Amino acid sequence: MREDLAEQRLRRAGVVGGARDPLPVLIVGAGVTGLALAIELRRRGIPLRIIDRLDEFPASSRGKGVQPRTQEVFDDMGILAEIHAHSIADMRLRVMDGAGLVADLDLIMQPSHDVPYPNIVYLPEWRTEGIMRERLGALGVTVERSRELVALEQSADGVWATVRHTATGEEEQIFAQFVVGSDGGKSTVRRLLGLSFEGATKPEHFLIGDVQVAGLPRDGGYAWLHHDGLVGLGLLEGGDAWQIILELAPDSPLADEPPTLELFQRLFAERTGRAGLRLISPTWLSHFPFNRRMVDRYRVGRVFVAGDAAHVHSPAGGQSMNTGIQDAYNLGWKLAAVVQGKAPEALLDSYQAERMPVAAAVLKGSSIGHDAIFSDHPLMRLLREWVLLPMLSQPAVKRALSRSMAQLGISYRESPLSHEQTAPLRETPLLPGRARERAGLA
Repeated sequence: MREDLAEQRLRRAGVVGGARDPLPVLIVGAGVTGLALAIELRRRGIPLRIIDRLDEFPASSRGKGVQPRTQEVFDDMGILAEIHAHSIADMRLRVMDGAGLVADLDLIMQPSHDVPYPNIVYLPEWRTEGIMRERLGALGVTVERSRELVALEQSADGVWATVRHTATGEEEQIFAQFVVGSDGGKSTVRRLLGLSFEGATKPEHFLIGDVQVAGLPRDGGYAWLHHDGLVGLGLLEGGDAWQIILELAPDSPLADEPPTLELFQRLFAERTGRAGLRLISPTWLSHFPFNRRMVDRYRVGRVFVAGDAAHVHSPAGGQSMNTGIQDAYNLGWKLAAVVQGKAPEALLDSYQAERMPVAAAVLKGSSIGHDAIFSDHPLMRLLREWVLLPMLSQPAVKRALSRSMAQLGISYRESPLSHEQTAPLRETPLLPGRARERAGLA
């Protein structure tokens, strides 16, 4: 008797005798979001596989700011000490106009009993990913590189994922109970699901890179204001390492030029007036287009999207990487509870209900912050220099900005998992739905 299609797939997938015993979770994409989800699942004993299309792990700084809420997540994961050991707290920011100092901002906040980690810390994303991979390895899972997802097909009891080994072209059929796409802004999972990615690609464009710059005090970051576009330098660990960001004017022809060190050096010298400072030893130089987009759904059946696969926005405020990690932290314990039979599958609906409003708020807030920082409108430039920057030296404004960027104001009070209290409770930092409550309990 000829085997039916399901039987053939099961046999090719290594499942003998026709027994359907799916892999609990397949994670597509091994950046910080995918790694965070894998750690959360493995901490709870859930078998999984995590694949990534890249042959080598990235060695670029990319998203380098770890927000206070994410530090609380990392504390729960057991990796915060390692994160802090490799990070820099450069909360001093010198804002320059050529050689002149416009503002010298100290954004350091002091810890309190309910906010133990009030300040952003900085380390290159490759380092964060390395620490997370090490933690995942200790939990018994290794990232499978050079593997790309090429097809998805859902059934009543699982998802068939076709995965191609990029080096050999060999294809593998994986039958999983759930699939999560954490595969970035150009997500294959999102495309295969047919999810809309509403928003816009803005005319602004950036150059970004990791370079060495000798001769600058390493006690904070720098921002140079210039009519052709802002220049930013942020500290990286090791020697004279800095992340450099160069804003390009809308529709600038430079966006089509290769991101060479010579181009970075020329723009840096022109806009800062510091021709004597040399950019050397680049380890990464790239373009960064500016997109504001978000999916219309976080879940289609047994498949989910998280992180940049679900939302992309301005780098202003350092929200993107952190939002993705917190997506994973929210979804991880819920998937584990369902896989283990401790909760009904309907629990997974709360992932979208809780995280989609957060992403929408982050998208809006980062867009406002982006326009405040990068707008080239003459009136906005005046407001930025004469109103916004002086305001940042005020303690109340500094606290409000720090809290907003820290993501400590996020709560899930409107979640279907939240319930009205029958009697008023004394205000404490750990009331249900409060921002500083561990997200795994919300």
